[in-house]
Amino acid sequence: MCRGELHPTAVLVVSEDGHRRSYYVRPSERAEVQRRVERYRRFRGERAELTRLTVEVLGAADELLAALLEPHRPERIASGAARRARHRRR
Repeated sequence: MCRGELHPTAVLVVSEDGHRRSYYVRPSERAEVQRRVERYRRFRGERAELTRLTVEVLGAADELLAALLEPHRPERIASGAARRARHRRR
């Protein structure tokens, strides 16, 4: 029986064309792969925040549009007496 030191094995799991694939990461490449994984995770987090903010801005724009829209209410043609009374108020 062999009694050597245990050593960690680094594996990178990625999704390619809908399938999960595992890749062995050599010890000499681990720092670079870790840096890239962290950068990808930051990107995904920032992208999620951008999506949230976009939804919020679009919601605010919709609210603004609703507040600015005024229904068209045509002025009614008043009777002769009502026109004269309105004219006297001016």
